[in-house]
Amino acid sequence: AGRLGGAGTMALSSTSTDTLWLWAKEFTAATYRPQLTLVFEPGEPQAQDTSAPSAPADVTAAVSGDVVTLGWSASSDDRGVTGYTVHRSQTDGFTPSAATQRGQVTGTSFTDTGVAAGTWYYRVVATDAAGNLSAASAQATATVVPAAQPVTVVLAPTADAVVRQSEPGSNFGALNQLAS
Repeated sequence: AGRLGGAGTMALSSTSTDTLWLWAKEFTAATYRPQLTLVFEPGEPQAQDTSAPSAPADVTAAVSGDVVTLGWSASSDDRGVTGYTVHRSQTDGFTPSAATQRGQVTGTSFTDTGVAAGTWYYRVVATDAAGNLSAASAQATATVVPAAQPVTVVLAPTADAVVRQSEPGSNFGALNQLAS
């Protein structure tokens, strides 16, 4: 940056391919308007990132009711991993696709809620800043069991038994005991 009333040098460097916009605040008096002179010098172009991150490893699945919680080891990349996409299928050995995507996260865990009863297979794919995708992780398996349903048992009596409030010590039925 330059100083007031003098010249200065400024260098901008970026790995981005986005458009560059520069603004200078202009004052109403022409003599105070800053002048911006840009000199573009050829330099070494940055190589595009074509290296995919490593596949997420050690994927685990834990089930509690209809909730599956996944965890895995972080992927590595020469320029940094930006996130993970979690995939789910009921097909063993499935290939991740847009149809199997369950969610995206930046960390190394994911919670899948409201999972229907059955056996589910999960895979995780890492993404880097350039959009390169890793190979899919090994799959983790989660089995969600249906919620226990209440059981109603109807017992039919084998003999009669009658009890009167006014005579609690007397049995007026055919047997001297009540059992089920």
